[in-house]
Amino acid sequence: MKSKLFTLFFLSCFFLISNLLPTHATIQDNKGTIKGRILDLDKNPLYPVAVFIHGTTIGDYTDEKGFYKLENCPVGDQTIVISGIGVKTTRQQVQVLTNKEVIVADIIVDDTVELNEVVINGKSEARRQQEQAYAITVLDIKKAYATTAPLNKLMNNISSVRIREDGGVGSNYNFSLNGFSGNQVKFFLDGIPMDNFGSSFNLSNISVNMAERVEVYKGVLPVGLGSDALGGAVNIISRKDANFLDASYSVGSFNTHRISLNGAYTDINSGFTVRANAFYNYSDNNYKVYAPVIDLKTNKKIDDRWVKRFHDDYEAGGLKMETGLTNKSYADYLLAGIIISKNDKDVQTGATMDAVYGGVKAKSESLIPSLRYKKRRPFCGRTFFLSLWSL
Repeated sequence: MKSKLFTLFFLSCFFLISNLLPTHATIQDNKGTIKGRILDLDKNPLYPVAVFIHGTTIGDYTDEKGFYKLENCPVGDQTIVISGIGVKTTRQQVQVLTNKEVIVADIIVDDTVELNEVVINGKSEARRQQEQAYAITVLDIKKAYATTAPLNKLMNNISSVRIREDGGVGSNYNFSLNGFSGNQVKFFLDGIPMDNFGSSFNLSNISVNMAERVEVYKGVLPVGLGSDALGGAVNIISRKDANFLDASYSVGSFNTHRISLNGAYTDINSGFTVRANAFYNYSDNNYKVYAPVIDLKTNKKIDDRWVKRFHDDYEAGGLKMETGLTNKSYADYLLAGIIISKNDKDVQTGATMDAVYGGVKAKSESLIPSLRYKKRRPFCGRTFFLSLWSL
């Protein structure tokens, strides 16, 4: 009895294994191979592009002759996908046969795909300045070139900067930076202190067309400015365009005229450069004010009324001109220049209108030569600067 049971068990196991083996072999044999070639519109081989069966991880790259080979592909209708950089994604239907090698006819792929958009991001000089390790605000002037406003009108929009004018064109103004004013705030033009430029070279006279940007330092100043100020500093950077010409003229109330002329010429081969910035401002300043009327005989107040100002003309002009060499092997720039300024202002009254001066005038003239040199080169792992200005 035991021998029959053992024989029956042995036969059962034998038949079970026999049934499994064919099935496993059938699964292994239920595969196929796909071969072919990928060409471009000019019938040249495309290399390398990816070729894979949709919905699977079976894929290959074309060789230098454009051929590909996909092995162990599932039997049946399959979709092969061709994709790559600069080519249009293409699909092709293929029928895979068991244990067969299917050779697909050459597939032509469009390789003239155009990109929709290429965006290149870069930092402007104003952005790089703002990223310094200083408390600095940079005012980019380029967007305001179409206007004729003076610099102080734009700077009044900077946070922590407040500019208050006493009257019309040429009147005194108070510049406040974080609550500091007067000698606590220094002003520079291209890194050169403006203390000796004359009264006509100030924020209310310089037009926006002259500057590229304005750097407002709040607190500690960089070493390059060569000065120290408790409240901060304002550095006006003039335009450095190689070749340009910009002229503006505006006329307003009270016979006000503003003229600005800025230009530069640079010879690319020799590096010879000429830069010039000029401005002229004039106004009668004969606007009406509400003031007390005094009897000069009795020195008593008669009345308060609206009266037109007189003897308050203002005339100012300035010229900044430089010439020399730029972008040479021995110098980033070597420029000799001159600054000429003149200011002529009638003085009607003092700080208040209690006393009228009459024929008092305030005049100033300045003539300042300059020499500027700069060379930047690697020096012991650092950048070396040398600059000389103000003769």
